[in-house]
Amino acid sequence: MRWIVALYVDRPIDVSFGDVKSGVVSRGHRFMGAESVQIKDADSYAAAMRGNCVITDPEERKAMILAGISEIEKELGAKVTVDPELLEENVHLNEYPIPFYGSFDKEFLDIPAEVLILSMAKNQRYFPVHDAGGRLMANFIGVSNNRAKDMRVVREGNERVLRARLYDAAFFWKEDQQKSLDVRAEELKNVTYQEQLGSVYDKVQRIKKITLRLADELASDVDRTKLARACDLAKADLVTNMVYEFSDVQGVMGREYARKAGEPEEVALALYEQYLPRFAGDELPSGISGALLGIGERLDTLTAIYKIGLEPTSSQDPYGLRRAARTINELIWGLSLDIDMDRALEMAASQLELEPERLEKMKAFIALRQQVQLREKGFSHEAVALAMQTIPSRPLQIYRLAEVLTKAGGETWFAELITAAVRVKNLLSKVEEEVGAVDPAKFTSDSEKKLYEELGKLTKDAKSAVESREWEKLAATMAELAPVIAQFFNDVLVMDPDAAVRMNRIALLKECQAFFMQIGDFSILK
Repeated sequence: MRWIVALYVDRPIDVSFGDVKSGVVSRGHRFMGAESVQIKDADSYAAAMRGNCVITDPEERKAMILAGISEIEKELGAKVTVDPELLEENVHLNEYPIPFYGSFDKEFLDIPAEVLILSMAKNQRYFPVHDAGGRLMANFIGVSNNRAKDMRVVREGNERVLRARLYDAAFFWKEDQQKSLDVRAEELKNVTYQEQLGSVYDKVQRIKKITLRLADELASDVDRTKLARACDLAKADLVTNMVYEFSDVQGVMGREYARKAGEPEEVALALYEQYLPRFAGDELPSGISGALLGIGERLDTLTAIYKIGLEPTSSQDPYGLRRAARTINELIWGLSLDIDMDRALEMAASQLELEPERLEKMKAFIALRQQVQLREKGFSHEAVALAMQTIPSRPLQIYRLAEVLTKAGGETWFAELITAAVRVKNLLSKVEEEVGAVDPAKFTSDSEKKLYEELGKLTKDAKSAVESREWEKLAATMAELAPVIAQFFNDVLVMDPDAAVRMNRIALLKECQAFFMQIGDFSILK
């Protein structure tokens, strides 16, 4: 901190920070403004600084950058996708932002676009430029903090700096292809994943087993040979020069080097898509191979970290296990992968001989992440809880059942069914005697007979719907039972003075409870 200006209206305020004491003198732009600027009062601050080429309002600086980019787009006939974070960085790096554009040799366009974009954005804070078809152009947009007399000098200086960066990238691109991905994969034997967990090569072998078994569990039509090949090469690009220099392009380089080597497109794409989604709202894999490979890796990571006792705490998650669990769930839901999560975790745990108590903790951790994510998607806590009771280890089915329960939540019949289910549970909780089977001969009302007959059919229908995971059919079955059981409670006194009648009605309630418990504890929804 060099100086402090502190005013209340026009009255100076004495404050200090370290050895710096406040005053009423600021400084203008270091190239285009005065060395000292007297600030008369708070209201005149912004104008005084503007007169010395310092725009104090960050939103105004942002507008200046966007307006400049828009003008350049028109001039070049191009389109710039403005990254919000890069925009914010430029806003706060410049006091008087002046956008300009430059170019680079078209031969550099042979390098993967992601590498060029990363080099421009990360190292130089440049915005990449695309043509109308979305192809990267040999241009960039920078933001200068100096309105030079000749902006060509600024442009040429930036072009020289970028050219040096791109020559490095071009060298890595060419040099990396001198070794095959198979050789790179073998080199992973010398790369430690974690001191207690062996090499990255060891991890890849575990990922391969999990991924292929997931494909078998799903009975998918994915090509097993290509999927196995993708597993073998999954982390080969980690030991390339390009990824060493630009870690953000892992997966991208695996894809590009695989394409250059003539690998099937499904293999190449999986090497990239295993990392998707990279952040909330990011794209999902376009194919199942990349998704399965990504799930396999994250399951192994979860298991490995639980194995060494570094699972997340309330304040720490050094290995990003919450993000890993979240991504697994998003892949399952986004690509409709009906994975049995408990079985998948057990599969991963068996490879590292994870202790049973740690496995159970890991299962609970995954289940909690599912609950949190489903709540974020707008499902009620109650609907999620009941769905997880019904089909506890299948995230896709939990999601689908939660959808059906949420839809039913606005229906009158569903409210009646919940009320009836709660009454059944409460009444049965007060019964201490042993309850026998229902005897239709002891019915004294049509409502009892009707409920008994409907339960005989609907209990089987509900069981079939749950087993086949036909949740709309289950909802229809519940809707069919709702008015029948509601009528029963309207017409019948369960605790009849006649002991035989009373116990028979309690036996009928046990049949109702059997129906409900095929789904779960409906009192959760009350």
